[in-house]
Amino acid sequence: MVKLSSRPRSHCPINFGLEIFGDRWTLLILRDLMINGKSSFKEFQAAEEGISSNILAERLDRLLQTGLIVSERVAADTRQIRYRPTPSGAPRASQSVQCGPARPRSGRPGPTSRSR
Repeated sequence: MVKLSSRPRSHCPINFGLEIFGDRWTLLILRDLMINGKSSFKEFQAAEEGISSNILAERLDRLLQTGLIVSERVAADTRQIRYRPTPSGAPRASQSVQCGPARPRSGRPGPTSRSR
C-alpha cells in the first residue's frame, strides 16, 4: 500500500501535480482511464507499455487515496473491480493528461514564444 505524506511539501499546485502525477505509470493509467476507456486492472495491464502488476496495484492505490479515482465492484461478477475518475478528480487529471503530438503535424517545430 502506498502511503502519501500527510503534509505536502508545499501548497503549490505544481508541486501537488508532481507528487501525484510525477511518474510515467500514473500518467499512463490516467490516459488509459480517461482517453482510451479502460477501467479494469486487466485492461490497464494489457497496455502496450507493459506495466508490472505490483506497480499497477501501487499506482491505482495512490490514485484511490488521493481521491482522483474510485473503484466499484461489478454487480454481475463481484470479483471484478472497475475504476473511474471522481467528479472532482476528472478535471485535475485531464489537465495533466494532455495527449497529442508535441509538434505540429508537419513535423516541423512550431513558432516559439520568445521575442526577437
